[in-house]
Amino acid sequence: GLGTGVLNALSKAGVDLNVIASLLELSPPGIDEAVALARLMQLLGEHEHGEFERVVIDTAPTGHTLRLLAFPQFLHGLIG
Repeated sequence: GLGTGVLNALSKAGVDLNVIASLLELSPPGIDEAVALARLMQLLGEHEHGEFERVVIDTAPTGHTLRLLAFPQFLHGLIG
């Protein structure tokens, strides 16, 4: 797949994949969910997508949803 191709290209370029993996582990819990939610809000703010009366978000398994809901508290603790 695409991910394997990217990893192979990075490896051939001399990138230490263990370092990349370590960096990815540093991302705060819920960041991917927060980015997806921010993108949804951005799309809904655009004129051609803003006419919805309701938006239903089909969330991932419970653990991901709980991380998403806890993200504002995480940011508050991080920023203070």
